[in-house]
Amino acid sequence: MSVAYTVLGLALLAAGAIAMVLGAWTITTNRRPPWLHLRTLPVGRERGWGTAMVMEGGGSAVLGVSEMQGAAVSALRLLGIGLLVGGVLVLAVAVRQRPSQ
Repeated sequence: MSVAYTVLGLALLAAGAIAMVLGAWTITTNRRPPWLHLRTLPVGRERGWGTAMVMEGGGSAVLGVSEMQGAAVSALRLLGIGLLVGGVLVLAVAVRQRPSQ
């Protein structure tokens, strides 16, 4: 059982690191990745999307470290969940449609 949690933790850590790098690149360049074709992401909201990706990736990475430690409830797990929820809220604001003018 310990090996399964370690593998899960490593997978979460790797996915989180990739998301953080992608989000940081998006924030820095203020462009969408070339393969991203979302109609729900309005033009000009790339930095908001990148910020959400950094937060969600950080949350995933922190949860991965928490899983590798094996603690049932820890401050790391709570921090990871908080970052994931915060990232989803930032994403909801970033993709929100503007009212008609």
